[in-house]
Parts: sequence; C-alpha cells; structure tokens
Amino acid sequence: ELPAGRIPTYLRVVADYREQKEDPWRIRWTVGGNRIDYPGNVSTPTCELTTVKMHLNSVISTPGARYCCADVKDFYLNTPMQRYEYMWVTVDMIPDDVLLAYDLTPYIHNGRILVEIRKGMYGLPQAGRLAYDKLIKHL
Repeated sequence: ELPAGRIPTYLRVVADYREQKEDPWRIRWTVGGNRIDYPGNVSTPTCELTTVKMHLNSVISTPGARYCCADVKDFYLNTPMQRYEYMWVTVDMIPDDVLLAYDLTPYIHNGRILVEIRKGMYGLPQAGRLAYDKLIKHL
C-alpha cells in the first residue's frame, strides 16, 4: 500500500551491448529517478582538485612508490534504506511463472503492480549518498 503523500515512480529498462563480455547483452531494471522527491541530501562529497593533485604528486615524486586504485563493483546496490520508495512495474515485465510462484495476481491493478523499494538500486537519486554514508560508518 502506498503511504499518503508519496508518488510512485516507474520502471526503467536499460539495455546495453558490451562486446568484450562473454555474454555481451546487458539488460537491467532501474528506477525512474526523475520522479522521486527525496527530502534528504543526495550529494556525495568528493575531495578538491588540489587535494588530488597533492596526493598524486606525492606518489609520483616518491622513489619506488606504488599506487593502487579500486572500483567497488555495484557500490550503490543493496544499501538499506530507512525511507522506502515506490515504483510501478507493468505486468508484462514479470514472467508468468514468477507471477504464479509468488501469487502476485491479487496485487495487479490496471495492468501493473506497485513495488516497495527497500534497498538501493540504480536510478535512485539518494543511492550514492546512502552508499557513501554506509562506507564512512564502516571505515
């Protein structure tokens, strides 16, 4: 059930072709983030250019220094949310066997199902901030 004052967004399907991958076709569901009115801060702080330059110059000017950089795969995904978001998913996007296995038929309204998003996923404006806050708390 949709809480009062909340407006659900839409499902956005993103398709991509990644030639270098074993299975080059990529399809993923994302959130239509442009319709989400998140009341909190969605920005993620970054360091200033001067700080980056000092850091890199320090590594470059140190004999025998090594540098490592990491990209955290799927960093924004699955971050717990205190304020849930809502999204309509049209029934044609859900395979029949899934509809049957989870008994979703009673939840169909005008050819779509309202889903509650409880964890971070692509497209949420607050996903980056939630992941950043979780990382800072962990560090």
